[in-house]
Amino acid sequence: MRLSSEKEKEEKNGKIHLIDTDILFSKKYLNFREKEYRITNIALYEFIVIIRNKYMEMMKKGHKDRAKGYLNFLKLIKNEMKNSIIDVNKDDILKVIDIIFEREINVGDAINVVIARKMNATIVSNDKDYDRVKDLVEVIRP
Repeated sequence: MRLSSEKEKEEKNGKIHLIDTDILFSKKYLNFREKEYRITNIALYEFIVIIRNKYMEMMKKGHKDRAKGYLNFLKLIKNEMKNSIIDVNKDDILKVIDIIFEREINVGDAINVVIARKMNATIVSNDKDYDRVKDLVEVIRP
């Protein structure tokens, strides 16, 4: 974990932060709204799937207000992220294949590793699986 003074230096130098899906569900996301951050289209896809499942679950249970809350949350994130989405291409995916087997991390995390390396970005996540790739990328836990 990095020292706060190092984080401050990053912010002043305009370091790009690559947000992992788990941060979107955390209040800690609010800390990154004003910073230069990005999210992969794959991480955004994961987020949308989770929100849709929660929405459908609440609708089936008859909790329309809670379901609407999930939909509103998704709309908020969509509006905030529209200029921050990084597309993952076929070359990125080919690099991911090696990482998922060599480092035993899931595809979504490996995609973030490949993109962070390509952009010289810092991954922001609470996922401990990134400990397996700390020699490849910098990860901060907010």
